[in-house]
Amino acid sequence: MHSLRPFDAKRDTAAISRAITLAFAGTPDGVLGYFDLVGRENLRVLDEGPAAPTACLARIPMGHWFGGRVVPTIGIAAVAVAPEARGSGRAKSLMEEAVREAARDGTPLLSLFASTQALYRKVGFEQAGSKFETSMPLRQLHTGTRALSIEPVTALMHGNPNERLVRCYQRYASAFEGCLERGPFIWKRIQQNRDQTFHGFAVVPDGPGGDVEGYVFIGQVRRDGGRHDVVLSDLAFTTERAALRLLGLLSDYTTMGLTLSFIGGPCHPLVALLPQQWIEMQFKDYWMVRIADLGAAVNARGFASSIELDIVLDVSDDLVPANAGRWRLRVSGGLGSVARTDSPAVFHSDIRALAAIYTGFLSPKQAVLLGHARGDERAARALGGAFAGTAPWMVDHF
Repeated sequence: MHSLRPFDAKRDTAAISRAITLAFAGTPDGVLGYFDLVGRENLRVLDEGPAAPTACLARIPMGHWFGGRVVPTIGIAAVAVAPEARGSGRAKSLMEEAVREAARDGTPLLSLFASTQALYRKVGFEQAGSKFETSMPLRQLHTGTRALSIEPVTALMHGNPNERLVRCYQRYASAFEGCLERGPFIWKRIQQNRDQTFHGFAVVPDGPGGDVEGYVFIGQVRRDGGRHDVVLSDLAFTTERAALRLLGLLSDYTTMGLTLSFIGGPCHPLVALLPQQWIEMQFKDYWMVRIADLGAAVNARGFASSIELDIVLDVSDDLVPANAGRWRLRVSGGLGSVARTDSPAVFHSDIRALAAIYTGFLSPKQAVLLGHARGDERAARALGGAFAGTAPWMVDHF
């Protein structure tokens, strides 16, 4: 059995840089830049003794918003195995140890975008949310206004994101299931992602230095002939008036701009303000979640304050035995908890299906339909009511 160990820059840089370069069609310089961005302390390699390592991953501290509360999460990225070592089980060993490390640390969740779902399902991950790209003609943005002040976001960012910007984003993200609580790694990618630069603008009704009610980061992709498309890396708003001001700002790009595109869920809130449905949506990704510590995950999540639930679950988890067994799940006053019990279970689920139920991606009844869980309809409906929310989605990719 392989173990996971921290990245050692002197010992590992050449081998791990090569593995990532060949896994993601990157460049050595680009990979070294990625090390700087993600932080070398967040890299892990599969310990192969005195031999050079052939497998690695990055652990990115973050959180997911569920039920109006942040659930601490480790984002998994840069999972790579050198070509000559593929097919040997190293990727599975790498992920098994990553899950065990998170469980030992009491981290509630792991989250990732899967290059291959089969691998991650073997270690307890399941589809838990979606990511779509919405695009539309810029000329249809005629519902916007110019009533509020706009401030360039460069005045708000100095290395780490300014608190005014973060507060605006958090108020926005807390209204939707699955959006990330961002760390420095994600915030930096909002302004600069690979070779694409995004220019930020904030809605500040009280003028420069005031509270931010909304913001947008805008990139431009030039077409032949001089016109361009507008691409957003991020946007957020906390009031309708701020959203309308952002629409007004974007509509001013129609002089040379043709289309507008941005990432979100199956129903982006900005689209709800448009008078027509002249949009195109393209599926981009399902992201996956793994429950590393069941008790911590339930304790951290928010629930509807109107829900009162007392139900016994039977959970199977071959990789993290501490999650397995019968649990009494209680939800009251917007908070949840689990405790060990010997009472008979009324709903049975493996840890994979429970991840999809936890995020609201699947209802318990749908999990039963798919053969991932079993239980009577009354129990499934009661459990589904506790975890119900908006369709989970997020803008960010990692």
